Amino acid sequence: MTLGEDLCRKYALTSFKIGGGDSLALLAINEAFEAAAVIAEEQKQRDVAARIRSLKWSERAVKSQQVA
Repeated sequence: MTLGEDLCRKYALTSFKIGGGDSLALLAINEAFEAAAVIAEEQKQRDVAARIRSLKWSERAVKSQQVA
């Protein structure tokens, strides 16, 4: 289970939707991950930035976890 999936389950973050049907919480978490990755790149930590970006998650991943 990814960090995003854990947060989703723990805090029921998928209930808030915006115009395109995407979860507001998913977008906010992904934006925070991207901001952290940019900071890591600025500090010349490309491997850390790549790892942070790998934590991003999608609505599709959340839906597949809910079905399981």
